[in-house]
Amino acid sequence: MQATRLNLLRLTLLAALSAVTLPVLAAAPFPAGDYTQGDLTLHFGNDGKFTVSQTKAGVVVEGTYASTADEVKLTDKSGPWACLTKGTETGSYGWTVAKEALTLTRRDDRCDERANTLLAGPWQRAR
Repeated sequence: MQATRLNLLRLTLLAALSAVTLPVLAAAPFPAGDYTQGDLTLHFGNDGKFTVSQTKAGVVVEGTYASTADEVKLTDKSGPWACLTKGTETGSYGWTVAKEALTLTRRDDRCDERANTLLAGPWQRAR
């Protein structure tokens, strides 16, 4: 009887731990790399830095980013297109990747210019 009770307790504990850890383990990390859309390239480095470049103008925004399993926060630091007015430097976006395309959805961003650029359509992974 005691062995059955102990086994039931173990199974209950295993189920509880699985419910907490499996979603975390299954979450994919943010996919660093280069993504293009028209004449723009969005680069996410493994070092937490990002850039936006335009074919003719070069780098137009430099900044930092931090991500979770479903959100990325971008903070502009410099560049002619950067949002540097107090309160607009950081924007947060939901993200998904499907078939080598990065899609961003606005969550909280007070910089319409950044949002308009990022939300114009899916970003295709550069090859």
